[in-house]
Amino acid sequence: MKTLCLLITIFLLNSCGEDTFKKAFKLQSLRVLAVTAGKNGALTQAEFDPGDTAVVTVYVSDVEFAQTVTGVIETCSDPGVSYGKEASCENVADRNTSIANITLNTASVSGRTGAMPSFNVTIPNTVLLGRSTADQFNGVNYLVTIRVSTPDGQAIRTFKRLTVTTRTTKNTNPTLGTILFNGNAFTSYPGEGDLSLSTTSTEESYQFQSAGGEITNLTEQLNIAWYISDGELSLPVTKRGEVTRFKPGEKGTLTVVAVIRDGRGGMEVAVKRVP
Repeated sequence: MKTLCLLITIFLLNSCGEDTFKKAFKLQSLRVLAVTAGKNGALTQAEFDPGDTAVVTVYVSDVEFAQTVTGVIETCSDPGVSYGKEASCENVADRNTSIANITLNTASVSGRTGAMPSFNVTIPNTVLLGRSTADQFNGVNYLVTIRVSTPDGQAIRTFKRLTVTTRTTKNTNPTLGTILFNGNAFTSYPGEGDLSLSTTSTEESYQFQSAGGEITNLTEQLNIAWYISDGELSLPVTKRGEVTRFKPGEKGTLTVVAVIRDGRGGMEVAVKRVP
């Protein structure tokens, strides 16, 4: 009986393989990889003052199909996403549905992976009204929601929180890096080796204000999320300076995406396609 139970257990474990569950880093069907934002006229700035205009860009991937991807956009005051509220503008008083839709034919971009047309979001001057001094200093979020869909019925809802703050030193987006293989640029499908992102960005220091007015100095942490269209990765997320081990697949073509995030709303995207 013990032997039978052991065999059943082994069978069940082996049944939960890669054919059953999609891996988060694998580019296949429609994906939203990142939503970046920067201040109009100073795109490196990732935090905003009331009245600023943010330039927002949605990065998508749809490796399996060449088709038109449409993004429908709404904006509003954050209903409280950090406190468990749904990331939706549907019942928010200052809901704005007037931003034009964006479209991208994935057949027009290499590897069917890339940026949709950027769009502008003007942050209301009233966002910080009625908020505490600490909230205004630490940042109040203004919400951008995006529904990305395709003609074949795929649809994804995502969102971006724009941080509005009275801090004079604003957060900046990490510097866009180059995706490297074994420390060098590569132009052909690689063998087994290490993928890394070269970037001059370092972790920024910033301040947090308590409800009582005390200021604490903190340091952000840069993380890189990896996505590939073929092969395997040892680590889907790395820290700045770390590598992830790439194991080749069988397709002979490869799209690699690295999304670097600072945990405070700042991010940038690097895309590499070979051959």
